[in-house]
Amino acid sequence: MLNLNDAHLAALITKPLTVAQARQQIGTAYQQEADRLANSPLWESNDEALTALLASYTNLLGNKLYQALQNLTSIPTPFLQTLWLQDTTADAHHSEIAVIQTTQDDNNTLLTIVDPLSDDAKLKAVNLPTLLQITAADSNAMTYDAETVKALSALAKALNQGGYRFTTVDETVLQPVNGLSFKTRFDNLKPLVAKKAVIKAGDFSIGTSLDQDAKVLGYQVLDEDGHDWQDLGSEEIKNDRFEWASTTVPQELVNHRLKLIIRVSAGSNSPALDELFVIASNNAILMRQGAKAGVYELPLPNQKIFTVMINPANNMVYLKYPDPETQIIELNHQYPFIGEWLKAVLPQKRAFN
Repeated sequence: MLNLNDAHLAALITKPLTVAQARQQIGTAYQQEADRLANSPLWESNDEALTALLASYTNLLGNKLYQALQNLTSIPTPFLQTLWLQDTTADAHHSEIAVIQTTQDDNNTLLTIVDPLSDDAKLKAVNLPTLLQITAADSNAMTYDAETVKALSALAKALNQGGYRFTTVDETVLQPVNGLSFKTRFDNLKPLVAKKAVIKAGDFSIGTSLDQDAKVLGYQVLDEDGHDWQDLGSEEIKNDRFEWASTTVPQELVNHRLKLIIRVSAGSNSPALDELFVIASNNAILMRQGAKAGVYELPLPNQKIFTVMINPANNMVYLKYPDPETQIIELNHQYPFIGEWLKAVLPQKRAFN
């Protein structure tokens, strides 16, 4: 369902395009035609026709991506000669392109591009090297030989350059270290504690300093008998300090030592960060505090800095690396402690997330 009389569309079919150009230009052409039909009383409810339209453009994109990959010198020709692409369309809004490697025995689906024409397109690993495989003690855990792994790495990079990305950190190691993120948890069982004696009834305040990145989860103001007087006053957080104050402290609390207990989540309370510190130290890599709160840096022997950012507000860990294309598998090859750390905190390790 392609209008081949359209000069612009015809030009897209005949001229070579990069992965990024194919995605952008064919995606734009599809969206314009889809919008035209969606705004037509005749076509707007015709799901079968709209599904056929999406299928046609997905097929075109698949063919142009195949052409773009075949033109790349970064991917070995023998590997390219084993690849083929298959597109499927589920409905008027969802389609996929599978990248498949043919072998003597079978067709091996490597990955799929989900909704490849949309702005929200993503890669989904099917049979690609994983963290558990590259860190396994068993040398046979990896199902691909070294040359195939290099080719797969180049394939993933080519698709990344087109803006297609994997969305979960643990589905494959063929994704850039820079920009990776994952959920973690914080040890909130270590509260901040401050104590202060009540000298007289009336005005009273008690406080303590907070880490810059700390997020207050809750607090109590306890007397020596364990009664909570929190509602007697109010709290204020200012200049990295938590302060509780009251103007109505009763006579019965005079000569009591009140205890302020604050539950916080902060980068310093992250088990995942503690694990990284230990593993890196065991490999003679020292972790240091960055210039900003929640930022931790590991200077590597290659003169580059591996950065970990902790955000207690959303329970996330973010990774940064100067080279935007360096993949987990490549950095782990240089510095295995990084894979060891990720393996310890992913996937679904209860102690860390």
